[in-house]
Amino acid sequence: MNILNILLFVVVLFSGIAHSQEALIEEEVIVTGIRGSIDEYPGVTFTKKGDYLLLKLLISNDTREEEVRKKEIYKTLQDSIKLAAKDSKIELSVVQNGFVVPLTNENYRIDLEKGSRPDTSEAQIRVKTTISSSVKKPETLIANMKRFVESIPVSGRVEIAVLDEIDVSVVNPSQYRSKILELVTEDIKNVSSSLGSDYKVVLYGIDGPVQWVKSGSINLTLYINYNYTVIPSTVSSISAEAY
Repeated sequence: MNILNILLFVVVLFSGIAHSQEALIEEEVIVTGIRGSIDEYPGVTFTKKGDYLLLKLLISNDTREEEVRKKEIYKTLQDSIKLAAKDSKIELSVVQNGFVVPLTNENYRIDLEKGSRPDTSEAQIRVKTTISSSVKKPETLIANMKRFVESIPVSGRVEIAVLDEIDVSVVNPSQYRSKILELVTEDIKNVSSSLGSDYKVVLYGIDGPVQWVKSGSINLTLYINYNYTVIPSTVSSISAEAY
């Protein structure tokens, strides 16, 4: 059987903003909601476990004096940090602009929000734990994080509520670009092989940024929002402006 010669045209759609954003993604990012339909994804995606599971906590205080509320909340945060330092499976974090930032003794004085009731201050933090390769379901991890929360000593009128929302995060998602490109290339080769020598495959959008979405309780799907079209092999050129 002759070697299949695949003519694959890549339509380069330059996107300076997209690449600038991707270059900045060198930290841990929160993975948001599950998409409603598989039709919203490109043909090829890459699914993996998240790196971390995150449990959202609401820390509130309804002491009448605002300064006392702040003092008690920050004292509770400090004590939480000390407690987490004793547990190798637990970390504390806050989410800022989609990035997961460690909560430490250097930055524990996070911004507090007004609560829904008068004279109430609130803050949200995350309890975080690693999703190991052996984990199949999140229940055990969630139970461990909740036990940790129950052991946090609270100061004054501080209350800690565990919110239902469970998130996953991924570290440096752009590192998976080469894997996604490998999968896309293999798929395009298969398409080209099936069509035969009478057609060419034109691929475009492949220079876009890596995107991600939650696709299960502990999984996420990463992809590049590419597309392609099929043209007769007799066509020698194609305008990028058409796409």
